[in-house]
Amino acid sequence: MGRTSAKRFREKLKAVKKWVKAVRYLMPLRKWWPMFQLKLLGHQRYCGVSGNYERVEAFTEQALRIEAKWYERASQRRHKCAAGFGSSLGDIGTQA
Repeated sequence: MGRTSAKRFREKLKAVKKWVKAVRYLMPLRKWWPMFQLKLLGHQRYCGVSGNYERVEAFTEQALRIEAKWYERASQRRHKCAAGFGSSLGDIGTQA
């Protein structure tokens, strides 16, 4: 039964933040959202081993919050909520 270490968890979230901040002005959301979904899916499949479901789910939730926060800053619009924002663009779901 594996579990993602706290250090690796933080590093991966920092990488997500850095990527979202870099790509948000380069192309419209409809073009980079599928790439973001694939990044999350890849993380879910790589880290989705028995006993790690909570950490994979927490990573997905945090990554969606980061994405919503930086998208709101780029568009200068408020979305209803981070969870609703992710589901309105295409539900990812946790694959673990």
